[in-house]
Amino acid sequence: MAQEPLWTIGVFDDSFDEFDSVPHDDPEVINFSVGNPISEFPNQVGTDIGPQRSIINIHFAADLSNGATLIVRWSAGGSGDEQFVVSAGGQPVRNSLLLMGDQPVTWVTEEFIIPPNQASNHTLSLTRLSGNGLWLDAISLNAAGSGSEGDRSDINRDGKVNQIDLLLFLSGWHERNTQ
Repeated sequence: MAQEPLWTIGVFDDSFDEFDSVPHDDPEVINFSVGNPISEFPNQVGTDIGPQRSIINIHFAADLSNGATLIVRWSAGGSGDEQFVVSAGGQPVRNSLLLMGDQPVTWVTEEFIIPPNQASNHTLSLTRLSGNGLWLDAISLNAAGSGSEGDRSDINRDGKVNQIDLLLFLSGWHERNTQ
C-alpha cells in the first residue's frame, strides 16, 4: 500500500497556474519553505531574462532516516535543451533528463532517490544546468517504499538509459518487471 506524500507543492495537472509566474523580481536563489503559500513557489527553474530562479531550495522538516523519493513533473517548454540537477543537503542526487523543448508542450515525470539522512531539517535543491527556463507542474516527496524506486528497468548494467525504455517512459507507458 502506497504511503501519502510527506509533502506536495503544486497540483499534478500539466499546468503551473498555481505558482508565481513573474520572475522579474526574483533573485538567482529562491528559498521556499514547505508550508508557505503555493503562489510564492516559482513556476520555472531558470529564465530567458537573466539568472533569476537558477536555484530553488526547498526547506522542510521530515523523517528521512530511510530515504525518500522526490517526484518532479516538468516540461522543457517550447524551446531550448533543458536540464536541471537535484541535490539533497548540498550533495548532487542526479541530473534530470536532457530534453528539447517542443510544441505542443510535453510534460514528463521523473523520480529522484533521496538517500537516508538522520537530520530532522532538510534542503532539496533544483539547479538549472542548461536551457532558458523549464516549467514546473508539481513536486512531491514520498517516504522510502512509497514510490517505485526499486524498479529501474530503464537503466542498463553500464548505467545508461535504454532508448526504447526511455521512449516508453516518456510516453507514459512503462511495464514493470514482476519477476
